Amino acid sequence: MGLEQFKRYDDIICIDLKSFFATAECIALGLDPFKTDLVVADASRGESSIVLATSPSLRAKGMPGRFRLFELPKNLKVHIVKPRMAYYVHMSNKILKMYLEYFSSEDILVYSIDEVFIDVGGYLSLYDKSIYEMAQFLLSELLSRFGMYATCGIGDNMLLAKFALDIEAKHNDDFIATWRYEDLPNKLWPITDLTDVWGIGRGMEKRLHDLGIESMYDLAHYDIYKLVKYLGIMGEELYLHANGIDISRVQDQEREHQRKGYNSNQTLFHNTPKNEVRQYLKDLIIGQCERLRAEHKVARVVSLYIGYGSVEDQPPFRMQHKLAAPSFDISVISEVLLGIYDNHVLDIPIRRLGISLTSITEFEGVQLNLFAQGQDVTNTDLDFAYDTINIKYGQDTVFKASALGDESNYFKRRRLIGGHNAGDTGDENESE
Repeated sequence: MGLEQFKRYDDIICIDLKSFFATAECIALGLDPFKTDLVVADASRGESSIVLATSPSLRAKGMPGRFRLFELPKNLKVHIVKPRMAYYVHMSNKILKMYLEYFSSEDILVYSIDEVFIDVGGYLSLYDKSIYEMAQFLLSELLSRFGMYATCGIGDNMLLAKFALDIEAKHNDDFIATWRYEDLPNKLWPITDLTDVWGIGRGMEKRLHDLGIESMYDLAHYDIYKLVKYLGIMGEELYLHANGIDISRVQDQEREHQRKGYNSNQTLFHNTPKNEVRQYLKDLIIGQCERLRAEHKVARVVSLYIGYGSVEDQPPFRMQHKLAAPSFDISVISEVLLGIYDNHVLDIPIRRLGISLTSITEFEGVQLNLFAQGQDVTNTDLDFAYDTINIKYGQDTVFKASALGDESNYFKRRRLIGGHNAGDTGDENESE
């Protein structure tokens, strides 16, 4: 398979903010993240609470980025800070505004809250800098303006920039690494722990080992047709990645991601009786239907996930159902999901639950049902009226009466971002 035709020769940099949440909290407290042992975790959830971020100081002592609070060394004095997702989003937006001072939005791809790709090829002559000098400049700006340390990968395409970032940059004194196609034999192909490479997890590594692939060199030189036969389209993708091939461009990335589904999951603080969890499920359904309406979408397939309490040693429950017609109607979706819950979920303690709404399409009006006597139209009108009032007068001006029940956590979840405490922005007095 001739690969030269697929190679792009762009000037891409990928920047990742080091231990973003933990560093942001250190800065807010006036502490040096490289000298302060700090973790971001909700201690109120108990010692089993997952640590979301670890300061560079603690990472240097051998602690991983993700672990549970009870795993903290007892001999260390560690600051435990409750996550403030609104603050992290606010900081991320301020940093994005800095990038926009130097580059067009079309040349920036926000990959996550703490990572971006930037196509700097059209700016190097403008700013009279080499790509390495551009990377140095941006890292310096992040540090001087925000106190943020970052790592940077440079590559001929987004994939190589990502590899440079993840695999090498964090080990270099200047936190910058450059990977070009000619670097693959020395930098990528010798890797034998395949999970070190972006896109390969433990499960995939095992499947590759089953094929006799023990290194990235083996993967890059394996028969692509055999890979596709065994792994499907993922086999082709892995083969191309092992050869550094990525034909996508920053400018081609969809600004409005085509959503494949809406998901909402919740881990309960303790094993909870089935009858109490039912209300939590209703709250999730209300929230996801609001999201559908807000984006003018409807779902055709709904799914329920239940994770039972570990003491019962029961495998998790999963079931999906195809609706008669695509819908965002709370009553329609609730009837199906609550029906599955009532009739199929075991009456034993539950620790996790989640719903998925998939097969998403644009809302194009209500399909009339002769047997519903106009009820579908009435429900749709009510739902949109409900949204209009909340948009005009503020969130939760009107809401379902069930949210007031003692067993409901509807309002508590509304204060979360990404399942974690929203907190404040930490910058209330700043004028934009």
